[in-house]
Amino acid sequence: MTEAKFRPTEQKRAEELLLRIIDGSPIATFTINKQHKVTHWNTALESLSGIKKEEVVGIDKQWVAFYTKKRAVMADLIVDGVSAAEIERYYGDEGKTTQSNQLDFVLSCKAMLGLPVVAG
Repeated sequence: MTEAKFRPTEQKRAEELLLRIIDGSPIATFTINKQHKVTHWNTALESLSGIKKEEVVGIDKQWVAFYTKKRAVMADLIVDGVSAAEIERYYGDEGKTTQSNQLDFVLSCKAMLGLPVVAG
């Protein structure tokens, strides 16, 4: 009987810990549930996108940080378990990484964050 009483409390503590870990991460992060509703939107993503968590948590507007009109983001495709071919349909060449576009991405991020950009 006592063990059953502690389970909801332990689960709540685990959920709160997970929320603190996600929110405290310097990596812009959001999570969605199986219904594609945003469950977490961390401080780093707020800073990067200018969108506060209160504006998106509980609804399916994760796309607003990345696109100007509604469309699936990678997290939606993963939740739906789509094939690699379907991901290719959404992302095309964007989904393919090369050393060159990885460097472009890193340099763009540094510039956006106001860090020195030195290309070799």
